[in-house]
Amino acid sequence: AAGLAAGFYRGFSDTAVGAVTNILFAFPPLLLALALASVFDRNWFTVAVAIAVVYTPIFVRVTRGPVLSLREVEYVKAAVSAGQSRTMVMLKHVLPNITSIIIVQVTLSLSWAVLTEASLSFLGLGTPPPAPSLGSMIYEARTLVTVAPWTMLAPGIVIVLLVVGLNLLGDGLRDTYDPRNRGK
Repeated sequence: AAGLAAGFYRGFSDTAVGAVTNILFAFPPLLLALALASVFDRNWFTVAVAIAVVYTPIFVRVTRGPVLSLREVEYVKAAVSAGQSRTMVMLKHVLPNITSIIIVQVTLSLSWAVLTEASLSFLGLGTPPPAPSLGSMIYEARTLVTVAPWTMLAPGIVIVLLVVGLNLLGDGLRDTYDPRNRGK
């Protein structure tokens, strides 16, 4: 929503959203997630908020770019001159045209979110037991690696399969929604 509004309305909203986005981009994602997760109580909501804050700037940038070009297209200008409110034009004409970009970015960012959650849980800043977490499973299994390596191997394989699967899904969606592939 922030990238959509910043790109469409421009002016102060674009400047403010751009400034906040640049500040968040200044920190490495895992370091920012660690800082946010360590400041607040240790629960699933804190981890979810930390991951959301870390990956929001990516969505703002990915959304803002296409919106900047779409706001100059003739049918958007025609809808504004026909008297439709700018908000309705943004929701009816611009948003549907960038939905495919957002869907692809969601699938690709989910794999990074899985890795971030597993990292936070491995470091003890994720969801507390008894809530299941792949990172905490690996952490708990580290003492058994010489006796029962499968206890560490199983959650590690699940993380790898989940990340690879989400990346392949994102690549497939990108190929499906790419306008250059529509005639093929």
